[in-house]
Amino acid sequence: MIEFDKGSTNVYADLGFDNPAEQLVKAKLTRTIDLMMRERHLTQIDAASMMKVKQGALSKLLKGNFDGFSEQRLMKMLTALGADINIVINTTPGTFPGSVQVTYA
Repeated sequence: MIEFDKGSTNVYADLGFDNPAEQLVKAKLTRTIDLMMRERHLTQIDAASMMKVKQGALSKLLKGNFDGFSEQRLMKMLTALGADINIVINTTPGTFPGSVQVTYA
């Protein structure tokens, strides 16, 4: 039988990354970029042109290398692909710290 440890809901925290919450948000935004590219049948070259990034940088991003990509930049890339981004802030009394969630609808 294989034994395993149950992790948290954030693989970046489990692996000891710096700023794991930020890394998870970037991963989810990047996944949305990938999904939108697939839905629109865009090549990396076409998508990179639309988003005004180099194809090589987009390729690295899609492989999980978030270096040089802020959350703001990723959202700008999503809007270049036609996404509308809505930021909704909810408060839950007694919950500290809060969290950031990304949902692609």
